[in-house]
Amino acid sequence: MIRLYTNVATIRWQRLLAAVLIGSALAGCSRVKRKPRWNPRPPRPQKVQDERTALDDYIAAPDTNYSYRVVNTVPAGTAPPTSWR
Repeated sequence: MIRLYTNVATIRWQRLLAAVLIGSALAGCSRVKRKPRWNPRPPRPQKVQDERTALDDYIAAPDTNYSYRVVNTVPAGTAPPTSWR
């Protein structure tokens, strides 16, 4: 007669693993009704302010620190690409 040696702790771990796998499979297959994450109603339009703020005035003012001017013109196709500054 052949006697198989099995550890009781091994059998318990195998049963626990089987129970966890079956439980997670059943939990993953269940469908739960959840609220949508987005709001189905469109957002309300915000009121427009008639007053100008200091930031509006600052942005609309010309910038005295920024300017540009043409230094030199080169005919097309005659300048190497390294001549740009």
